[in-house]
Amino acid sequence: MKIIFLFMLYSVGLTCQAVSSTIERYESVQRQLKDLTVLKDSVIPVTNVVLSRDVGTFTFHDGSFYVLSPINNNVSALLFIGSGTFSFTPPTDVERKHLYRFFEKEQLNEPFKYLFLLFTDSTFDELSRNRPPSAGNIPSDAKSALTIAQGYIQDKEQTSYDFDVLRAFLPQLDHNWFYAHFWTNRSNSLFYEIDDAEVEEVTLSHIPETFSFSTSRFLREIVCSFHRQSDYLRQESLNDEYKSTFAPIRYATDVRFDDDLQASIRCDIFGKNLRFKADWLSFLLLDDLVVDSVVTGGGHHIAFVKEEESSVLWLYKQDMFSTIDTLHIILYYHGDLFEEIDFWRELKQSNLWYPNIRGIGIDRYTFDMTFHHPSTRTLVSSGKHLGSETVNDVTTSRWKITTPTIHASFAIGAFEEYKSDSTDQIPITFYSSTNYQHSSLFGGDFKKDMAHDLLNSLRFFTHIFGKPPIDELKAVEIAGNHGQAFPNLLHLTWYTFQNRGSKEKGMDQAFRAHEVAHMWWGLGVSWKSYHDYWLSEAFAEYSGLWYMQTVLNDNETFFKRLEVYKKGILGARKYLLSSGQQSGPIWLGSRTNSSNTAGDYGLIVYEKGAWVLHMLRNMGLDLKTMKEDVFQNILKDFYSTYNGKNASTEDFQRVTEKYFGASMHWFFNQWVYNTEIPMYNIVYKLEDLPNGKYKVHCTVKQSNVPDDFRMYVPFRIDFGSNKFARVRYLIKGPVTEFDFPTLPLKPEEIKFNDLESVLCEIDDEDWE
Repeated sequence: MKIIFLFMLYSVGLTCQAVSSTIERYESVQRQLKDLTVLKDSVIPVTNVVLSRDVGTFTFHDGSFYVLSPINNNVSALLFIGSGTFSFTPPTDVERKHLYRFFEKEQLNEPFKYLFLLFTDSTFDELSRNRPPSAGNIPSDAKSALTIAQGYIQDKEQTSYDFDVLRAFLPQLDHNWFYAHFWTNRSNSLFYEIDDAEVEEVTLSHIPETFSFSTSRFLREIVCSFHRQSDYLRQESLNDEYKSTFAPIRYATDVRFDDDLQASIRCDIFGKNLRFKADWLSFLLLDDLVVDSVVTGGGHHIAFVKEEESSVLWLYKQDMFSTIDTLHIILYYHGDLFEEIDFWRELKQSNLWYPNIRGIGIDRYTFDMTFHHPSTRTLVSSGKHLGSETVNDVTTSRWKITTPTIHASFAIGAFEEYKSDSTDQIPITFYSSTNYQHSSLFGGDFKKDMAHDLLNSLRFFTHIFGKPPIDELKAVEIAGNHGQAFPNLLHLTWYTFQNRGSKEKGMDQAFRAHEVAHMWWGLGVSWKSYHDYWLSEAFAEYSGLWYMQTVLNDNETFFKRLEVYKKGILGARKYLLSSGQQSGPIWLGSRTNSSNTAGDYGLIVYEKGAWVLHMLRNMGLDLKTMKEDVFQNILKDFYSTYNGKNASTEDFQRVTEKYFGASMHWFFNQWVYNTEIPMYNIVYKLEDLPNGKYKVHCTVKQSNVPDDFRMYVPFRIDFGSNKFARVRYLIKGPVTEFDFPTLPLKPEEIKFNDLESVLCEIDDEDWE
């Protein structure tokens, strides 16, 4: 996970002189960045000088570099003023097309007048070779240009710096880093960065029109992100790259709540030391939490920095860690974990109440959690409940997760407990808030409805996917309007605890089933990178719809929801007089959301991703028996193979190829890595044969897609009186022509794209 900014003043733990000295190193970097100035006697005039960094090339036609004051005693910052051009061509088709969505061109040749460089690589040596700095005039706009550049790596109050900048310049954190900010005027700023500490080392960013220079926190929006060009040339899979300096293995937390639910927490982290030269570790921790002290398992104090209103916690690993493979770190911190929503207390962020090394999904850990809370409250946690006891109005409960998982959470409040009377092996319990009147609008018994959906979706998914990685299921009502899954635990919005009847037919049930499905997709099988988020969210989304269609026997609502999703996908940002920025492909994951495409994460990753699974399901459907063995076997195999592991889109493609018995590259390329959606125009010509039978000739015109775009599309031939037949044909290229098998009866109707098997637009069908 890439953190872009740190903000405000810092709160520092001081335990001894050595720790104080370490904190001074951190503060020194901050001061040196803040006090950057142009050196009067260090000017480098240049003419037609070229500086290449991966796929980005800077050509300095005419002008001068002005050397800035050193950082850590090295020249690490330069300012250029003059005439230059930045050339940039992304190495992958996906990124070239995404660049086009922002700039309407697949490569850049951008002129610039000002350029600001920060680096820890050989940039200065390259630019000063054969042209040593000398005295020269400093132009009047140099100071203002430097002020602008500094503004985009620090907050408005100039008190804290970008995470990447600090990581690059903290002493003894050894990696190559290159950052370039260039512009002709403030509104067209571009940023090019190469950071060897990131999995995707190369990024191009810009400042959207919606952002303002007066904003207190400057944000850069990523346009393109990819690996180094040399990585692609190796023609190896890049899915397994791992660049963390530390890998947690087990968390042990002890959380004490006072009467106002203010928390005091001890968190023990056990993990592997992966990069010995990296003496600084960074964790993510809720920005409102205050760290009191950090020590090793042996009781030695560790220097740390956590700035106010920042979620980044820096730890200094000190010399004692430089040669050992495992680390035991103990953190003590306190603060408010909750936000108040009406009469609820809800976790502000379910994955940042404990120090998180990389965000959700990449690493897996076990958890041992102990909570002490007022006995007037009920606490429900993920994991297995090992027992509780109450002494002097304080309840202590312990929970454990022994199978490594991506995250853990809990809820606390005034809840009524309801246990399902099912005899299934997996017991079900859910907790509804006693502060809210349920089922007052539409009647019905929400308890029975909730138990029915949780139980039946568990049964259904166990049948089609395999045994889930849980031995019980708890669902707790939360104040937010979302759901989230953890081992053995679901957070479910209050809204689904209301029985809304026909006004939202099927959608409560699909929502509940979606969250249950995350026990398989997201917790059982997780993702390798943000590109693979759809393996969790699209799979859960389609599972919820599938449950609604099959278990609830609601075929009508199932297809209506697919139609709603299709309209959203096809109509995204189409206005009366113009169209907005085109949506990106599923493979962009979280990057589908941008300043110009707000909401696309749900639209593309969830809804279009669900359509992709629906197309795979129908493409594997036996049209004679209507058996779904191919699709179900794909999902069972994918789950059993990657349960407890992180999977990539490539991994899923390989499993689909196993059961389709052919390469599926064309399918994934069209629907996951690209964005085109076909338009079909169909013409049928009916011919009476002398023997009383019929011949149908079909012509399908395909548009809005590349010429090699193809899909297998089923047709339903309806003869009336409940007599029909189904056939499937490959539609490829601008025009596809074929004859149906000789028909014994005259068809009353021929339905193209039966069962909504392809996400497409269909023009009026004609008969000749």
